[in-house]
Amino acid sequence: MAGLYYPPPAIRLNQQGRVYIAYTIGKSGKVDKVKVIESEPADAFTRTSLLFLSVLRCDVSSNWAEIHGPEHFFRMNFVYEFELGGQIQPFEPKDEVVRVKASRIKAPSK
Repeated sequence: MAGLYYPPPAIRLNQQGRVYIAYTIGKSGKVDKVKVIESEPADAFTRTSLLFLSVLRCDVSSNWAEIHGPEHFFRMNFVYEFELGGQIQPFEPKDEVVRVKASRIKAPSK
């Protein structure tokens, strides 16, 4: 997914984590009214998740505001995990889940 990345400090620290976010979608298709519900570890993955949502655009119908209203919140789980590090479970599996994987890359030996 464009704009979504595994934060380099988290890779260096071998961190895995998750972020659970609620947001609305305006009639222009842009994400609006973003709320971070939970983040583990605190703030390690929040910034990259918020950056991804800031560029997300949705196709909405001309009557979007009447159907869903500006106060309808959608929820998304962002799960950050190493390929060999075990599977992290989302906060709320019934909501949308986006998995972001990273591999630890070893420096070439001399």
